[in-house]
Amino acid sequence: MTNKVIELAREFCDDAVEIMLVLNGNFLRQFRVGEESPRFDKEQVFSSKEIDFSKMEIHRSIVCNNGDILFTLDIDFHDKQIQEGLALAKEAAQKIEDKFPGMFLWSFSGRNIHGHAYIRYNKSNEQHVVRYGRIYDFCKSIIFFMKNELYVDLDDVMYHYKGTIKSMGSYHKVTGLYKIPITLDMGIDEILTRSATFDYDEDYKIPDLDVDLIRKVVPIYGFDFKKTSYMPNTEDKVPVDMAKYPSCMLQMMNIKTKGNKIRYDLLRYFFFLHKKSDAKKVMRLICTTEEFNHMMREKQFDMIYARNYPPPTAAYIEGEYGFPCDRVHPTILNTD
Repeated sequence: MTNKVIELAREFCDDAVEIMLVLNGNFLRQFRVGEESPRFDKEQVFSSKEIDFSKMEIHRSIVCNNGDILFTLDIDFHDKQIQEGLALAKEAAQKIEDKFPGMFLWSFSGRNIHGHAYIRYNKSNEQHVVRYGRIYDFCKSIIFFMKNELYVDLDDVMYHYKGTIKSMGSYHKVTGLYKIPITLDMGIDEILTRSATFDYDEDYKIPDLDVDLIRKVVPIYGFDFKKTSYMPNTEDKVPVDMAKYPSCMLQMMNIKTKGNKIRYDLLRYFFFLHKKSDAKKVMRLICTTEEFNHMMREKQFDMIYARNYPPPTAAYIEGEYGFPCDRVHPTILNTD
């Protein structure tokens, strides 16, 4: 059982920026931005012999390492007994499936039903997403539409840059059941039995959200979702002072050729610390004219700003670029 849990959770969390475990009621995140707190590597965690994953609650970030977002529908009826609540959640999921056939992978979380789909980070999707605001505003617009047009009760609290969802293979401490992929043609008893025995289809696949279809169906409501998107305030930004950057970031800035990937990592770091205008000045300074013009022409600068990604971690920078960081997290600036 434990090995199957680890295998499923490892696969589901593979592209996550971070994972989170619930140990004795305490949430242990992979990292906390800007704090000198321990961080851990996902693979080290899943390879640990000291953690009993057969009884572990596991969460993952909705933000992926490559810039994608794992969009998740959370359908729950906490005030109902599990069989009745699951039947109601399944009925709501079917309404969504009828409206958007094949767009979501459905799963049973041990208590409620989740629907998963990737919002891919690419130019085609971004030209539609930015019309709604930031990526989290786009997600909340979809939720708002489903609530008001399909009359389904959905949760949207996870849609911010630190948002997490329960991982496949996660254990539900109240019901004693596991999160597994399901299909909506399964009966209630079959879902509960499969969850209890950890019996699932190993060939499951998370589909891509059809953003072009969604934007034709979901209106731009004009509500200020940003107020609930955990956005840093302008007052929280700091002036640019390169002497305060950690060594790993300075080394990244000095890489001779800055392609799309390194610009993506630099931008999400600069946007976290600085105003948009200041980030643009730094990129103009460290990029060649060709690189900077390409970034602006292809809308990479605006796309990454619109998505409000979390900054890269020290472990990520060392793993991707080989530059060790002299601080627990790169956003901890030198105050000397």
